[in-house]
Amino acid sequence: MKNKRQILTIRNAVDSYMKIVSNQVKDLVPKCVVKILLNSCKDFIQSDLLSELYNNNLANLILENVEEVNQREEKRRLYGACRDTLKVFDDIYITLFNTLFKTVNNAYKDVTTNTTTTPTTTNPATMK
Repeated sequence: MKNKRQILTIRNAVDSYMKIVSNQVKDLVPKCVVKILLNSCKDFIQSDLLSELYNNNLANLILENVEEVNQREEKRRLYGACRDTLKVFDDIYITLFNTLFKTVNNAYKDVTTNTTTTPTTTNPATMK
């Protein structure tokens, strides 16, 4: 009976230990993989790319790529077209607003000038 209890206690302790180890492995494996990848990238940059950089003419590094120039000019042209379009929309909006405002204002003036106020008299005998 005492041996069974000791075996059960040891089994629970081992299961608990294995769960802890399993969780630590699940946590550490992705971190190790990322560290290995970063170290290999760092080594590649230090060895191959740096030597390639020194072998090439350094003046070529400051030259702008033709594609980038074309893209920038295209974006600048598109920006100008959008700005001009917005200016046209603003002009249309202002024209419509002024026209509508004048129409409403004139209609209001017509209504107020055509209405004459005549006092009405009430017969006190009819008021009950």
